[in-house]
Amino acid sequence: MSPNILRYWEKSISPFKPRRRRGRKLYTRQDLKRALIIKKLLEKGYTLKAASRMLRENDTEEVMPEVYSTMIREIKDFLKELKETVSEMKREIHESLDSRNNSGSY
Repeated sequence: MSPNILRYWEKSISPFKPRRRRGRKLYTRQDLKRALIIKKLLEKGYTLKAASRMLRENDTEEVMPEVYSTMIREIKDFLKELKETVSEMKREIHESLDSRNNSGSY
C-alpha cells in the first residue's frame, strides 16, 4: 500500500493517527489492521465512506473474520495457480530430459 493512499485516508476519513518520531510516521498494529480492513472492503466494492463507517460502528475484531476469509480465499487461489505452474514446469523438465536421453546427447 503506497504512502499516498495512507495519507489520503488519514485526511479524508481519519481511520488512524500515526505518531511521529524524527519526521517519520509510526503506525500501530491496530492502525495496520484498520488499513488492511479498509483495503479489503474497498476491493469488495465498498466505498471509502462506507468502509470508514463500518470501522466506526464496529470494532476491528468484529470486521476481521470477513477480511480474513477473503484473504484466505486469495491465498488458496494463489497456491492453486502456483501448484499448477510448478506441475507444468516439472512436466516440461521431464519432457526435455526424456528427449535428451532418447536422442543420445548429454
